[in-house]
Amino acid sequence: MKLNLVIYSLMALITFAVLPGCDKNGEPEKLPDLSLSAKPAKGLTTDIMEIKVSEAPSGPVDRILFYRWDWNQDGVWDTPFSTGNQLKHRFMKPGSQLISMEYSDGKKQVKTAELTILVDQGFSAPRPLFTVSPGTGNFLIAFTFDATGTADDEDSLDQLKFRWDFMGDGRWTQQYTASPTATYQYKLAGVYNPKVEVRDPSGRSATFSREVVVDMRDSLIIPDFTINDTLIRVGDTLILDASGSYHSKDINRELLFSWMLPERVEWTNPETAKTRELIVNQKGDLTIGLRVVDKETKLYNQVSKDFIAADQNLPPKAMFQVGPLYGNILTQFYFDCWLSTDDTQAPSDLEVRWDFDGDGNWDTPFNLEKTLFHQFDQPGEYYTTIQVRDKEGVRSLYKKRLFVSGNTNQTGFFKDKRDDNYYGTVKIGNQWWMSQNLNFMIPKKQASGVKQWQCLYEQSKWCDQAGKMYRVGAVIENRSDNEYTEICPLGWRLPSKEDWETLFSSLGGEQNVKELRYGGKADFNAQDLGYGDYYFLWKPGIPIPYDTVYEFHETFQKSWFFSTTGPFDPNHVRTDIWEWSTGRDGVGWMGFGSVQLYMPVRCVKED
Repeated sequence: MKLNLVIYSLMALITFAVLPGCDKNGEPEKLPDLSLSAKPAKGLTTDIMEIKVSEAPSGPVDRILFYRWDWNQDGVWDTPFSTGNQLKHRFMKPGSQLISMEYSDGKKQVKTAELTILVDQGFSAPRPLFTVSPGTGNFLIAFTFDATGTADDEDSLDQLKFRWDFMGDGRWTQQYTASPTATYQYKLAGVYNPKVEVRDPSGRSATFSREVVVDMRDSLIIPDFTINDTLIRVGDTLILDASGSYHSKDINRELLFSWMLPERVEWTNPETAKTRELIVNQKGDLTIGLRVVDKETKLYNQVSKDFIAADQNLPPKAMFQVGPLYGNILTQFYFDCWLSTDDTQAPSDLEVRWDFDGDGNWDTPFNLEKTLFHQFDQPGEYYTTIQVRDKEGVRSLYKKRLFVSGNTNQTGFFKDKRDDNYYGTVKIGNQWWMSQNLNFMIPKKQASGVKQWQCLYEQSKWCDQAGKMYRVGAVIENRSDNEYTEICPLGWRLPSKEDWETLFSSLGGEQNVKELRYGGKADFNAQDLGYGDYYFLWKPGIPIPYDTVYEFHETFQKSWFFSTTGPFDPNHVRTDIWEWSTGRDGVGWMGFGSVQLYMPVRCVKED
């Protein structure tokens, strides 16, 4: 018991000794006398002054105190109590300024310190600010610029001057005026950064800018469209109908219609047609956009709608061949769509219909016939279209471009049994010529690494459109190339120099060779593919080239062809061959040239 009493006494002594803020009698310690200092000691109304609590004369303050401040002696404390003993303040009025600071230890002890500061009048630049209404608009809208939110510490708003650079190009569009508001109408769409400069009576100024977007949107145009189906499935042909679109101020305004369709990244060209067909090729979420354009102003408004396409059997794959691709108003064009396929049906069970001139109107009803003839009564370029339908009504389209001249030459076609390609033919004089370039596939590389044929620019689409370009030495009989290949279909041959000269004579002489060009009177339809050649890339010290570079010359300028006729050579090596070209003005060149060049092939029918 006696031991516990000693322990309790000792703990009480320790507690008394360490209790902060109390003297030996347990009373709170008196607050120290504090003073204030300012930096700078004398300032301007534009200065941010630093007010600091100085340490007590007896030494640093070693306990937590709380401070609050009154800056203008109005009897109201401008800050609540906090432990911050160093603040920054700006006096907006000149004169003698009395600062009061009250401090406490939180135990009802309070003291006050004061400091008088002399503040002279200073001058600062205005602080510009403006809004733009509307924030986004088109070039028919007058934008309103409002800088009434501008502030100045010394001057009122009506004492300030304003000037504007609406374009944001560093040139003042409007000079200084007393009005803080202005209007401006932009002439072109774009993103602009208009700027205002505000000047006070002392000549001090400042600027402010913000972004304004001038677009091509017109909210007066109301875009809307419907589709002809409530349940959309893969393979459906949707009719998009924008007839519900209008201009809210002028219902007679002429409008154009552009579409953002699934699987596209660009809007279609604006057209007057209010409806458009869309074949759904993918399941899931689909977004279709409509942009309605004012034909006069080019302004537009747009809307997009989301749809869901359900899964279905795959649509048939529409395809057709035609003989010939080039003809005239007397040509009987032969159409063969037996290459059309479906994942669940035989080609014979697929129904087809045709739009021969590509005007959007079907020239035949759906039927099971896969071949037919058609004659065009007007010259022109036609996108013949076929639509294939399976037994569940799922459809697909395929288009092919045909060329019909106004000539009356005798024409025909044949099917190359080697690869089932169709070729058009034309009779010129007493000769029958192919009216399109050969596209027969032969082995593409020799042992030397040089290709026997090329597509223009090494792009397969050009072979599909204009046939292949063959290395001359690989397709004519000669001893300099041991991989020579006969290339023309059965019953046809490569032309000799004499064959070409006979052709020229049938035209009335070399001066009329330009009639062999595409669109000419001969219906020969020579295309300006130019010619190709190649060179090797070598590495030092290595006797074998590591790559081959192919180049194309006079493309879209001249048509080049070759013959089987070479100069007199007792060894029949044929390092040169007779070749010729034609440009827009007629014959470009005739003579013996290299067999290493690439040129298109036209075969002539054997006698």
